[in-house]
Amino acid sequence: MVKRGWIQQDILTTMGDDEEWSIAALRQNLQRDSKSIARAVSRLFKRGLILRISAGVYALSNSGAQYLASGKEILSGSKNKKAKTVMSASSFRQRFWNGLSNKTKPATLDELLQICSRPEDKAPVSNAVRFLQALERTGFIQKMDRKERGAAPTSNGFDRWKLLRKTGLYAPIVREEKREVYDRNTGKTYPMATQTVAIDTPLTGNDITKLAEIVSGYRERGVKSATL
Repeated sequence: MVKRGWIQQDILTTMGDDEEWSIAALRQNLQRDSKSIARAVSRLFKRGLILRISAGVYALSNSGAQYLASGKEILSGSKNKKAKTVMSASSFRQRFWNGLSNKTKPATLDELLQICSRPEDKAPVSNAVRFLQALERTGFIQKMDRKERGAAPTSNGFDRWKLLRKTGLYAPIVREEKREVYDRNTGKTYPMATQTVAIDTPLTGNDITKLAEIVSGYRERGVKSATL
């Protein structure tokens, strides 16, 4: 008898945030016992819908992302060859990546959000900003020097972004703790570059204090260079 794989479906949908998930995190998020989660993860792994990042840590595979985006529902049973189509949204960052990939010209954050955001998305603006920052620091995108002109007379304009590294269909996975981005299309990992303060960027209070300490050290020790 063929049954619906509810737990597998829930895991696949949860992993649709382009992140890595441990067994413990899935159990806590889905409120299921560890044995059921482990069994479902094992089946998803055998089907090739998720990939093992490290011991007990998994992420959506290319096939899994494609399966999720197709709107198909997982049915348990090895003899099953059918899948029922249900309403299933791909992840926010996958839709955002699609928007970046399909743009022939540099786009603003607002333009990309209009393309990819949906009412059910949680904090889409902050999510998009974090994603853009990670992509910029790993060389996937570039912030253009010339901004989009704003409608208001007092507007400073809007940043525009251009995709430089179009490696494939699937959105990269941002690993915040490791300060790196994993590209599911190529299997490559890119470390995030250290954030620097631009010359024409207004300094904050902390920046000024730090700069003063550096200058003071420069004068006292006579060092030839210093970095922020």
